[in-house]
Amino acid sequence: MKIKAIASSLVLLIMGMLLVSCGSDATPTPPPTIKVKLLSSWSPVLEFANVTEAAVFDTIREKTNGVVDIERVAGPESVPTFEQFVPVRDGLFDALSTTITYHPEFTDIGSVHNYYDIVSNPYADRLSCGSEDMIRSVYDTHNVKYLGIAHLFVGVRTFLKDKPANLMDLSGSRIRSGGSSSTVLLKKLKASTVVVPFPEIYQALERGVIDGMVIGGGASVAQALSWDEVVNYHVSPPLGETQLIYIMNMDTWNKIPAEYQTIVLDSFTDINAKLGEALVKLDKDALVAMEAKGTLEEIKLDDATWKF
Repeated sequence: MKIKAIASSLVLLIMGMLLVSCGSDATPTPPPTIKVKLLSSWSPVLEFANVTEAAVFDTIREKTNGVVDIERVAGPESVPTFEQFVPVRDGLFDALSTTITYHPEFTDIGSVHNYYDIVSNPYADRLSCGSEDMIRSVYDTHNVKYLGIAHLFVGVRTFLKDKPANLMDLSGSRIRSGGSSSTVLLKKLKASTVVVPFPEIYQALERGVIDGMVIGGGASVAQALSWDEVVNYHVSPPLGETQLIYIMNMDTWNKIPAEYQTIVLDSFTDINAKLGEALVKLDKDALVAMEAKGTLEEIKLDDATWKF
């Protein structure tokens, strides 16, 4: 009887050990959280950027179960807008929220997206046709991982101090360009283009350095930065497409396990699906408010001129 009891105990002990072993396999230990310190090109007063960055951070955190946790730690007050690529590439910051046109000395390849609106050319289509992979391969050569686009769902808007006699001929006008695609358009209209960072646009208009600007982000930018105090007209409809891009230092990227890297890249499909309604409303509400104040008047292009 004693031998049977000992044998039974051994069997129970072995079964218990097997159950514990199986249980541990079913719930593997998750990888540690990777804290990503992000540098932003945008002032916190710019609501389009706040909405977009929140969607990016929250979606990636949710999809990776907290393994990738992005936090904004600095902005243009710390590093000037056009000088942010190198600090991220060199690892002073882990990631960057910016726009494709802010580092043309490295690459401007992504500006191809500015010509196509998000409604007719959704993000999923850009993924499937390979344009995102092409852009990603170029950034790889600069030791930076291109994560994806967050579309702003509003094209570039044009603001002018004075109403031109002929909008198709801006000879003599100095216009702040919103990037390479808008520079092509402005040159076609015979305007002189000027590069001015966002924080300096108000002073540039006030001092007569520029006569107007083409900007992305929607009309909420003009409202937030009080540009309606120094411009009198806006042109509608907006042209093309604007978007933010997110890039990451390659060393930081390589710390993320491969399966979670895939999740981060795939997250941008969901991010873009969430953004449209809120960003379109921001733009519309800002225009209504500025026009109601009497500080801004619309110049509406007819269909023939707009298609030009």
